[in-house]
Amino acid sequence: MSPIPFSLIPFDNTNIDLEITGDVHWDKSNYLLQINYQLTGNINKLQIPPLSPSPERRDYLWEHTCLEFFLGIENSPRYWEFNLAPSGDWNIYSFDDYRQGMKIESVFTQLPFQIKSLPRQLELSIDLNIQPIMNIHPQIDMGITAVLKTQDGNISYWALIHPGKEPDFHLRSGFTIHLGL
Repeated sequence: MSPIPFSLIPFDNTNIDLEITGDVHWDKSNYLLQINYQLTGNINKLQIPPLSPSPERRDYLWEHTCLEFFLGIENSPRYWEFNLAPSGDWNIYSFDDYRQGMKIESVFTQLPFQIKSLPRQLELSIDLNIQPIMNIHPQIDMGITAVLKTQDGNISYWALIHPGKEPDFHLRSGFTIHLGL
């Protein structure tokens, strides 16, 4: 499949001169999902934790600068939330339905991804075999999101679209990328 480009938009106007773009590559024969994020612009205004020498699974990463993606099974309420912090820390949660039955997805014991920091750019890439959670489903619905925390403590919410009255990445109508198996 050809790369699927994306561009995230903030929920509210933000005074950060920043753009979040990237692309998704899907190799359905190997269940390999590759996502590349690029934050470009005035990233000095963001709180970006230093890279951890030993990244680990952590809760509440969404309270800080965190890149995320959501995967859902077509025609099913079940979905997963993947949190990737610029520190290298990570977590994955599964949900039975909209914000219901949240639990840590224990199928994955690590979530290695690469981070590259430049003066006006932060890049994050992940290659992930999703077969352990998606091996028999005809289509995967995907949402790509980000939470950005500024140096002054403000938080902005970025997504492909914002279908709700409040920022809510869990709304399935925000899972606008569709990957066939």
